[in-house]
Amino acid sequence: MKKIAIEIKWGLLFSIATLVWMIIENVVGLHDKYISKHLIYTNLFAIIAIAIYFLALKEKNTLFLTGK
Repeated sequence: MKKIAIEIKWGLLFSIATLVWMIIENVVGLHDKYISKHLIYTNLFAIIAIAIYFLALKEKNTLFLTGK
């Protein structure tokens, strides 16, 4: 269970980040009033997603793999 605790932690963090991003999109109006801009601004979430994946892989490497 200890080995998958990191995956669960980062999976929950990614899920929360996605939900927060969706709420922000909805509040700003990207799902109704500014739907034409949705495609452009949704791609900004890729920066956050890549950062979360990078940090998760870095932690997994440090704690359970070689750590180099």
